[in-house]
Amino acid sequence: MYQTSSVVGVVSAIAMAILLFKPIFGNKDEFFDCILYSLKPDIISLFQGEYTQDFFKTLKLGVYIFLCIITGVFVSSYFS
Repeated sequence: MYQTSSVVGVVSAIAMAILLFKPIFGNKDEFFDCILYSLKPDIISLFQGEYTQDFFKTLKLGVYIFLCIITGVFVSSYFS
């Protein structure tokens, strides 16, 4: 039963990632911009004058990842 609930949790997290991709990012270019800004150190963004853009793109990616993971965890715990 533990393995089944884990599989259902992972499948639901992937489904949530697919469903939320378009409303949150719009297209893959915005997604890759969010990844690049989250990998760039904040001090470099500050000196380039892009700190607020960096902050909000990193926040957008973090919320997306959080929603996908928490969906998988909740569904997995529901079925266990």
